[in-house]
Amino acid sequence: MPPKKKPKSKVSKTKKTSRKNWILASAMFFIYGGAIIACVAMTFFYYTYPAAKNSRQALVAGENSVLWYKPVLKSSTFLNPQVSAEAGILIDADSAEILWAKNQNQPRPVASLTKLVTALAFLKTNPNLQEFFKVPSNFNNDGKELVEPGDSISTLKLMPGDKITYKDLLFSALISSANNSALALANKVGEGNYLANQLTAFAQNSGAINANFNEGSGLDSGDIASAMDMAILLNVALKNEIISQALSLPTYSFQTQNGQRKTAVNTDKLLNSDGYQVLGGKTGYLEEAGYNLAIKAEKNGHNLILVLLGCPTSDDRFAGADSLLKWGFDGHNWLAQRQ
Repeated sequence: MPPKKKPKSKVSKTKKTSRKNWILASAMFFIYGGAIIACVAMTFFYYTYPAAKNSRQALVAGENSVLWYKPVLKSSTFLNPQVSAEAGILIDADSAEILWAKNQNQPRPVASLTKLVTALAFLKTNPNLQEFFKVPSNFNNDGKELVEPGDSISTLKLMPGDKITYKDLLFSALISSANNSALALANKVGEGNYLANQLTAFAQNSGAINANFNEGSGLDSGDIASAMDMAILLNVALKNEIISQALSLPTYSFQTQNGQRKTAVNTDKLLNSDGYQVLGGKTGYLEEAGYNLAIKAEKNGHNLILVLLGCPTSDDRFAGADSLLKWGFDGHNWLAQRQ
């Protein structure tokens, strides 16, 4: 007869079951407990350091993803400032997100903002900036002496027959908005209808679809563009190292060949503002246009472009721009997005 099997001990079976239950319970305790602690820690971390959330999202996006940062209003309490401009736009330059806009696609006279297009078209001809420009007899009267309150006459006064470099012409046109300097640059691009077609084509090919220019200084009220157009053109202009350098200078001094000293003073009064760094800007004024401003600023690695057209006074132009830029930077978080 085969030997009889010993019956399993009920006590032993119970001990094994208890041990399994104890191990399972311990594991569940550590898993759930750890998860709860992690959640509390991450909540505290994100609450204390909001920027950490953006960093985490950037990591989640993965190395092969295209990352961009979208500005999001912090809360409804951050109301955008009210400005007196007839038209304008505030754009995040990196994501193309529109933060504020008013009649942004409405074409209006842009006055001396035209000089941005003239400078771009001139530099497209690959000029030698150290080449000398001989001052013609009508240079001081070429274009009316347009005066903004608090600003100097926007004409570069030079002796006929004297010589300055084309760099000096370019910088005086951009920094102090000298009309005759801009017209001299425009003459290197072309004349009459050919010049107008060149400037307009350059602007529209850059994406400024509503832009139309008749001449190179902005003295013609037929030089028109929308706020959106000018935001695009300013962004294009500041990608050019020469224009970017000029528009960031508070002053620019130079000497004519005959020894005459000249200093161009930047018309952008926000250049040394607190709270953000101005990367470049251009002012404009005509009676038909009002007071205009196109400006690009940076803070904490974020770039905003602001255009205001048709402000009633020069003070309104700069105060409104300062308020909108500060609201744009301080009233938004930039959240990482994945494409």
